[in-house]
Amino acid sequence: VVTRAQDLARQRFPGVDIHTEPPPGKTPPTAIVFAPPIASFAPPTEHDLQFFGRGLGAVQVRAAAASKGVLVMSWFFDDDATHARLREAQKLATELATKDGGFLWDENTRELYSGERWKTQRIDGWDGDLPDMRRHITIHYYETDHGRHRAITLGMVKFGLPDLVFEDAPLSQSSAVSWIINTAAQLLVEGASPTAGGELALDVATIRHARVREGLLATAGPGGEGKGRLTLAPARGEEGDPDNRLVALRFPAYAGGTDAERQGTALGAIVGTSQEQMAGAKEGDPELLAVAARAQARLPTIAAAFRKGLP
Repeated sequence: VVTRAQDLARQRFPGVDIHTEPPPGKTPPTAIVFAPPIASFAPPTEHDLQFFGRGLGAVQVRAAAASKGVLVMSWFFDDDATHARLREAQKLATELATKDGGFLWDENTRELYSGERWKTQRIDGWDGDLPDMRRHITIHYYETDHGRHRAITLGMVKFGLPDLVFEDAPLSQSSAVSWIINTAAQLLVEGASPTAGGELALDVATIRHARVREGLLATAGPGGEGKGRLTLAPARGEEGDPDNRLVALRFPAYAGGTDAERQGTALGAIVGTSQEQMAGAKEGDPELLAVAARAQARLPTIAAAFRKGLP
């Protein structure tokens, strides 16, 4: 399997150095195709695959978690304006996995795919040389230590772009936040450039990938213009962030006395009224009980502050 993969890589990528073990330095264009011990790239557990598995049935989940071998392919390019090499690398991975009954792990987005789902997500859906970025990146949305929420993309590095961060992303506006992130990612991969001050014009109507443009227009809320302005600013990395440049999405051009107020104004103006819907959890749901316990634990501190008097 390893030798065949290395030979195929040499055939598909003339002029690219194909290494059979990690070199001390990586000078593009370079590829590494090798089979390290499985302990070096242990497969995700069955529990983890509930969250990071894509297109896997129960039998496939058990098989993936029990994998005994791994083939690693890493690609380093500095000039791939039409993403032709990226597409060829993804096709090669598809062919190898299909032939040998394997699964595909995307180290950048941290997802494990069946061959069928990988083809649907990564091989299909292109409009000429334009990718549908919703299929090539993922957005991690999580609560920070201070009770706020943060959204960050994973996978932009495959296109030579920084990952995007939404520093304060309220749960009630999670759909709008994802809409902004997906729109910005699509515009950037299609060649949009920020000004010297970091301002990026956000206009979904200018997206050239027809399916992406239509999908984003269809999911905007009432009252949204589908366009606006945001500023890309260097972002502070946190544990678990992708190994890539990070930029935060901010909205200084909108009305408000704080960053949060300006952000709320921008989301309403660009995306429109939120279409969030509530869904109830079953009685005794452990996740909901844990949230309640955390909230209740804070009540004594809040009560004490309230009794001292509010400004």
